[in-house]
Amino acid sequence: MAAMEVLEDSSEQISQLYEKIPCRVNQINYIKSIFGKFPHVLVNFVECYSARFLYEMILNNLQGNTANLSDASKFLKCDNMNDFVRLFKQILDRAERLRDFDINVLPAFLKLQELTQQNVCVVFMTEIVWEKFRTGTGYCEPLCVHFPDYSKDELLEILMLDKPDDYTDEFYSMYINLLLSVFHMVCRDLKELQHLARINFPKYSEPVKTGEGLTSKAQVELPYYSKYLLIAAYLASYNPVKSDKRFFVKTSNHILGPKPFPLDRMMAIFYSIVEGKVATTANIFMQVSSLVSLHLLGHASGEDQIDTPKYKCLVSLDFIRSIAR
Repeated sequence: MAAMEVLEDSSEQISQLYEKIPCRVNQINYIKSIFGKFPHVLVNFVECYSARFLYEMILNNLQGNTANLSDASKFLKCDNMNDFVRLFKQILDRAERLRDFDINVLPAFLKLQELTQQNVCVVFMTEIVWEKFRTGTGYCEPLCVHFPDYSKDELLEILMLDKPDDYTDEFYSMYINLLLSVFHMVCRDLKELQHLARINFPKYSEPVKTGEGLTSKAQVELPYYSKYLLIAAYLASYNPVKSDKRFFVKTSNHILGPKPFPLDRMMAIFYSIVEGKVATTANIFMQVSSLVSLHLLGHASGEDQIDTPKYKCLVSLDFIRSIAR
């Protein structure tokens, strides 16, 4: 919406617009190339629930009367489309609400330049496809500018803008990665994800506020199979390969730090310790990726072989004990 509010030629203002609306550079540039700089009126159909309110909102904004609504003599009234003239440009937000108005309102806005004989452009902003606007014949086909869904990396970039000032980028990035690993498969809506990030962050950051920090993770709750995967990763990191066939016991290898291990070794240990039979599915491997994004597992440095990735377990023995319980 804001991308259409300000389309100045100033490079400084465009840069500010890029910052205000991240990850929409191509769309902003395309709209700017079409319209350049025009006066406009922004209308939200949640507020303008009738055609009369719609007309009067646009006309009074164009006339600069919004600050003098208490002065009845300056307030313009308009009851029908025939009286709707003297327009320069309108930006209509939530345009799908137009379908609830009289049947002539939408077609009239589409042909507003022809009807008013003015240099007028109407921009509809909606979350539904254009085909759902058609209710008959005679519609003027608009130029459609598609705003695609944000990618996961773009969502991460945008959600990071809401980071509280008293937390580091690294800490909040771990939180957002966890949030996206859980919700991204079922929710791509930015507003919903922003809402989820706000309501869940206090609980996520509670251990930091209470002094427990990230070293004591006894209360961290992971998906069921993720717990077994993390235990398997720990065993693969701290036990030599020759011990895999024997009963796993704690060895002095802890003081030497975690050793890298191939993915297939971790999976073999996982299937040997998990309760019940578990089918090899994409969900299992997605949980491995989630453990990496949470910095509970890490890619072994210097490994550039895509077909045989190696990992290290990045958590302590106390953490594994709490998970195992």
